[in-house]
Amino acid sequence: EVQAAARAAIVISNKVTVKTVQKGHKSAKFVKESGTLLAAAAITEGSTDDAQAWTNSSVELTPAIVALNTLVTDLADFSSFAAMDPAMRAALGRAIADKRDTDVLALASGFSGSAGTTGVALSMANIDTGIYTLDNANAPSGNFGETSDEGGDLLQGKIIVLAPIQVSQLRTALRNSGQSYLFQEEATDLLYNDNTKMRGYKGTLAGMPLFESTRVVTSGGDRLGMMFVPSAIGLAHAWDVMIETQRVLEKW
Repeated sequence: EVQAAARAAIVISNKVTVKTVQKGHKSAKFVKESGTLLAAAAITEGSTDDAQAWTNSSVELTPAIVALNTLVTDLADFSSFAAMDPAMRAALGRAIADKRDTDVLALASGFSGSAGTTGVALSMANIDTGIYTLDNANAPSGNFGETSDEGGDLLQGKIIVLAPIQVSQLRTALRNSGQSYLFQEEATDLLYNDNTKMRGYKGTLAGMPLFESTRVVTSGGDRLGMMFVPSAIGLAHAWDVMIETQRVLEKW
């Protein structure tokens, strides 16, 4: 039940490549074909042509155990101990979701490409720069969440996650732009929220799903929103929640 509450509260960490570390192992190494583009070389008639090397890259993921606990400090809000159970499950689930989303969004500080200027509101031009940067790096293209035809389990399609203030800035930019895309359905979808969307989802922008999270990293006065493809980020998961039914936390 706690896991169900966590899944309902997650915004972004279920939209990256998730790998499972087998029980009994402290870490796992995942190897993937690099996908490096090879240039066609000229050949000489009658001579042997050397084969082009296809290299692999790998990353080692080491999960850490995280503990959850709830402290009941005010019983006045509940009619009975049984009534506390749903609230406790929701609180534990939200804690798991926040931890997973925080870990994924923290990777933004290590991204090599960036767009925008300190102290300046996010703009559509910044979004266009992000699209160009990913396209120029031969990032998998296509519809978000689909498997790429480049092989393996490479997920394709760009995705955006921004802080609430950044979403607000984009809405302002769209309203003030006077551009033709204001009349497109996806712009209308982003500008107006009818409270029927999944958690964190705000709409589509330039064909990309856009999500909002309060866990986006803050660096000085800036928010490090992200545009990426799912196959660029990996999240290691070892096991589900394990509950201790009784434990002496302190000596009375």
